[in-house]
Amino acid sequence: NEVSALWSQQLTDRFSLQAAVVTTPLNMEFFHRHVLQLQAQMSYRLTEQLTLHLFGSYDTGNPYNPYGRQWGGSIDWRISPRFGLEGGVRRSYNAVTGRWETLPIVAPYYNVNGKFRLQIDTGPLIQQLIRGAVYGNEGRGNPTIAPPKNHIDIR
Repeated sequence: NEVSALWSQQLTDRFSLQAAVVTTPLNMEFFHRHVLQLQAQMSYRLTEQLTLHLFGSYDTGNPYNPYGRQWGGSIDWRISPRFGLEGGVRRSYNAVTGRWETLPIVAPYYNVNGKFRLQIDTGPLIQQLIRGAVYGNEGRGNPTIAPPKNHIDIR
């Protein structure tokens, strides 16, 4: 039960734009809502091997999608006709924690006959490995999010 529309335009041989609208109904017991998501991406080919991507999306309020609002950019480095690496940064609003989070993008890929691209974003995994190496077990307690602390000075 999802309806989407995608607009894609190759403006020049180096510059392209994409935009999408996705609507999804959420039907649960005592909870009914239609969610609208807007997505956009701009790509600019700097050289034959390097392409710059800028992207963003906005979600109208799906409480079960912790990354409904995000924006960022990446550089796609085509190492060979079959192999490449995309690297950059993604800034997302996590609706569960109520905070903006920054995640790296480190996504190696493999092109299969130029028709299919197999890509895995390992950025969050690398971030957690570095965080664990730097901070150790500090702060690795219960993953439950504590309620906000309201500090009231009583005199």
